[in-house]
Amino acid sequence: MVTNDAEDESSVLSISITVEGLGFESNADGLTLDSGTSSTFEVSFAAVDVGNLNGSYTGTLTIRTNDPDNRKIIIPLSADITEGISQPDIEVSASVLSFGQRVIGAVSAERALSVTNIGGLPLTGSVDLSGDAAFTILGAADFVLEEGDISDYVVTYTPTAVEDNSATITITSDDANQPTIEVEVTGKGVVALALIPKDGDGNIILGWFTRGGTQVGFDDFFAFADNFGSDDTQEGFDPKYDIAPAGGDGSVNFDDFFKFADDFGKTVANASDIQDALQ
Repeated sequence: MVTNDAEDESSVLSISITVEGLGFESNADGLTLDSGTSSTFEVSFAAVDVGNLNGSYTGTLTIRTNDPDNRKIIIPLSADITEGISQPDIEVSASVLSFGQRVIGAVSAERALSVTNIGGLPLTGSVDLSGDAAFTILGAADFVLEEGDISDYVVTYTPTAVEDNSATITITSDDANQPTIEVEVTGKGVVALALIPKDGDGNIILGWFTRGGTQVGFDDFFAFADNFGSDDTQEGFDPKYDIAPAGGDGSVNFDDFFKFADDFGKTVANASDIQDALQ
């Protein structure tokens, strides 16, 4: 409410009203008040004018008058939208893709990666892989994701040499809070010999058949028992259970059992490396 409190009945109060700030407006741009009278005007905020986007908005109401004591009055304006439309918001499924050790010449290993828009407005961006040629990526280089949409990628590792490999997946988007996200990709090429199970002293362990857990245990025993008595004249013979003597003799027998008994309960020091390579 605005009041003209002048004692002189001939004094007329003139007011101009200016509103600044996106979404803010007044229902009047000026008032004229005789002495002793009052009037009102409204200042409103229209969420539609800012696309109904969640956020905090500010503005300014400026009142200018012919009152010599109050020529200019400035009032700050503010409004918040909390249940409207959110800005694009990116979510990436992993920050690191590790392939561990992979046998050179074996089937290529794969890791999945996804990009999701968990915001409201469409998310626009691109995905780029840079680094060692042993890594490749399958999926759309550019994406436009509506709310809840997902862009899926498959990263492939095919080592060609005994070496450590690395690459970086760079994801750029119009997410104001995370315009650039980098995903580290690592792997190591090895020959098959590097995957031989060994104990902490480097001694070879032959009884870890199932590649489960980190010890030669009962699962390995049951697998061995299923193959006990078989030989290379039979269809389906599996020579990995023919562990004694060195190189095998074409049958799974008590010599193999005694060797297995020696390994039973041993801890495989490089179990995780082997299991990673077999994934």
